Amino acid sequence: MTATPVQQALDLHRQGRLDQAAQLYVQILDRDPANFAALQFLGVLRGQQGRHAEALRLIEAALKAQPRDFGALANYGQMLVAAGRLQDSLGAFDRALAIRPDFFEALYNKATALIQLNRFAEAVSSYDKALLLRPNSAECHYNRGIALAALGWAEEAVASYDRAIAANPGFASALDNRGNVLRQLGRLDQALESYDRALHLSPAAARVHYNRGVVLSDLKRHSEALASYEKAIALDAGFADAWLNRGISLLAVERFSAALESFDKALALSPGNIDMLGNRGTALWHLGRKADARAVFDSVLAARPDYASSLLGRAILLQETGDLKQALTDYDKITALQPDNARAWNGRGAVLQAMKRPAEALADFEKALALDARLADALANRATIKWTMDGNQAGAVADIKAALAIDPRQPYARGELLHLKMYGADWEDFETEKSLVDEGLPKGDRVVRPFV
Repeated sequence: MTATPVQQALDLHRQGRLDQAAQLYVQILDRDPANFAALQFLGVLRGQQGRHAEALRLIEAALKAQPRDFGALANYGQMLVAAGRLQDSLGAFDRALAIRPDFFEALYNKATALIQLNRFAEAVSSYDKALLLRPNSAECHYNRGIALAALGWAEEAVASYDRAIAANPGFASALDNRGNVLRQLGRLDQALESYDRALHLSPAAARVHYNRGVVLSDLKRHSEALASYEKAIALDAGFADAWLNRGISLLAVERFSAALESFDKALALSPGNIDMLGNRGTALWHLGRKADARAVFDSVLAARPDYASSLLGRAILLQETGDLKQALTDYDKITALQPDNARAWNGRGAVLQAMKRPAEALADFEKALALDARLADALANRATIKWTMDGNQAGAVADIKAALAIDPRQPYARGELLHLKMYGADWEDFETEKSLVDEGLPKGDRVVRPFV
């Protein structure tokens, strides 16, 4: 049996031969301008070509001929979504569903439009109805996970991604998004495993390499994080956030010149970005370029007076240059903005200690350690106050030992420990402690203060 012209055009359309299919649809409409099928399918084709205004005009003409055709209504909804008319698309999908309530595609596409409108709870409801019709739809479970994550329902989102992956084990994007939600939940090792599975399926996915780097940074595995960011950049040299996070990892491994170059690359891609500018200031500070660092921090804070990380950077810089009063002002601003910022409380305490206000300094060190018991700087600072204010030699020794257990390179702590132990006539491990000081000095390590 010879195929009709519409069937021939539709076959070409399904094969992706859009220009040939369009030619045939146009020929049909030249002979029969009201041909419902040709109007509808040429409208869909024009939508695929990005010619949205023409697509809408054609499908609207088809609907004038058959206003209750649920397929045409659903296609009209999709064209409205593509044209950015999201609210109007909901009306088209609802008209299709009023005629056929079990129309999976209309339910699915309506939910997708609702996500774009940030109406996430309604989107979940629409996906749930679609899944009653097709329980193993991987795409449906995946997009439902996106909506659940946007609602903050993280555990439910992970479960939805798991169902998407069970339905399609090769679904790399679901594994990637699953990793993002697991990271939000603090389940970092599981997040890393999810990213690794995604990269096994899609090794050229720059975004997944980047996300993997973020979770490795969270795990303090900075060298591995750096490698992941560099893979992301190799795949997408214009990935500004990857350059930014690469710079942050380089700061963590004390490669300060390379970090500055990375922040400059990021700023070239995203001029004026506050995060990038602030981190550039930190790199300059580490390189000893204090005037340049101060200028960067000042410019950031002129634009964003409440930008805590640059307030912290400037406070540390002011503290180092002896401007204690202004440093204390900056620390006060940070602790007001972020009362749970342990580093800010520790820095504030160090300034108060330098201003000969030891009781207030001790209170700040206690606050810092209540927030982060593993903050080595705060332990070392509290040790100094315990000894100088109260003569609490045992308490000071315990704090310095704890600081060194967390960070064996804690500045000057090795010498302080030996000094305090000698005051207490504690000769245990004396030769070992002394040799560690002796070994560190020729290498330029900050192991002991002068004159101790």
